Amino acid sequence: ENLFRAWQNNKLWLCDPDCITIANNIKNMVDGGGNTAENEFLSETDFCYCAAYLFASGASILFSGDDMTLYSKKQTETIKKIKNSDNDNICFENDKFEISKNGKYIVILNDSDKEKSFNFNCGKMKDFLDEQDIVNPVKVSAHSGKIIEFSH
Repeated sequence: ENLFRAWQNNKLWLCDPDCITIANNIKNMVDGGGNTAENEFLSETDFCYCAAYLFASGASILFSGDDMTLYSKKQTETIKKIKNSDNDNICFENDKFEISKNGKYIVILNDSDKEKSFNFNCGKMKDFLDEQDIVNPVKVSAHSGKIIEFSH
């Protein structure tokens, strides 16, 4: 699925699909009528989805629309882990882009409005970002994503 966009890699794009947003920074925004608009803050689950999506794309290029000088230590570590990962572009099992198993990683993207549970038979599992052990069933909140590193 990434072959159609591979030509974009290693180029700087204003609206690149490999951009990540992991912080809620207050910005003065103006709508089309010249009125000040309020920020629509993202939740932690939204950030997890964004991180998992970027990881699944191979993180071949990484830019942020956030002011990175305002990142917390956790947010900075998230960026470093994704950028320095040894994954290639991940192939999903079907065109729903929900589950991907590739090498030593499983990526789950849950774009539904409900929490989902998954069972995997792949040995020891841990969350790639926070390095916490994971056991079956793997629960993924609505509008969230998870990157699992596993060993047989």
